[in-house]
Amino acid sequence: MRTLNGLFDIDNRLEYLTENGDILPNLKKLVPWEDFRGELEVIYAHERKSNAGRRPFDVVMMVKSGKIRLE
Repeated sequence: MRTLNGLFDIDNRLEYLTENGDILPNLKKLVPWEDFRGELEVIYAHERKSNAGRRPFDVVMMVKSGKIRLE
């Protein structure tokens, strides 16, 4: 069973990662994510059936989060 996070658990975890050399903040500086936007939009483009429902997620954000695998 999953336990609930305490009030400062997330802050403490981020502080721990920062102190121990977390690579993610530096990754934003190293990888020019916006340079991939044009190709990603072409790859992920699909026609919507209607304008109902939520808007699609940003393709760059999906690649960064691992929701789209480029293989």
